[in-house]
Amino acid sequence: RALKAAENAFKAGYDVDYQEFIAGALNVLGQVLAKSGLTSVIQREDADPIEYTVSKCFKDADAMFIQLGMSGERARNLRSWAQYEIDVGDKDFGLMMWQEARRLFVEQGADAEVQRMDEALKNSNGKKE
Repeated sequence: RALKAAENAFKAGYDVDYQEFIAGALNVLGQVLAKSGLTSVIQREDADPIEYTVSKCFKDADAMFIQLGMSGERARNLRSWAQYEIDVGDKDFGLMMWQEARRLFVEQGADAEVQRMDEALKNSNGKKE
């Protein structure tokens, strides 16, 4: 159900050409795919089907958040992507993104987010150096 909801949110964003909504939906779709181990093929009426992997979702969302100047959403996206990469992908790349997400949260004064990341680091026995 979560996968279908994320795919529908993505399609809805395209239907109304609302970039912020598309980027957010890609972030959620990436998180759902990361938890399910699946990929998603999005079929829009106006385009060929596109296969979305976890990394593609997070990468495309990141590019959109940068373009839109949405650094808070970008930081949350990077944190989710980093966690995925650390757990099942490229650990060094994941650690780099983890630090970038934390830096963005610090820059924004998002103390609760920084604390949350620091707690996750502490609870992982330093895995996210």
